[in-house]
Amino acid sequence: MVGYASWKEYVSPSTSYPYLSKSCSKGDSMRVGDIVTNTRAVWDNPAVPGGPFPAGAVGIVVDVRPDTMNNPPLSNYVDVVLSVEGEKVWCGNYTQGHFEVIA
Repeated sequence: MVGYASWKEYVSPSTSYPYLSKSCSKGDSMRVGDIVTNTRAVWDNPAVPGGPFPAGAVGIVVDVRPDTMNNPPLSNYVDVVLSVEGEKVWCGNYTQGHFEVIA
């Protein structure tokens, strides 16, 4: 996020993110607004193909959702905007285990 004053500027005010004020439930380790790094290679959404983007990119969590498909739930799902070579890369619907909170 080099060159950005804050994560709000990084996410871009011209883009609508309805979940920016939502955080994951108490006890979970990842919240909206956390600064993270990807712990393994990730790809962006199929609508905007690209990747793989190697581990170590820094980004911000923009949404956290509980696992509603498995019983018992296995992990939360997150949407993250990464900074890769100065470009924004949207990574959606990843399990939170793909990322590590760094700040």
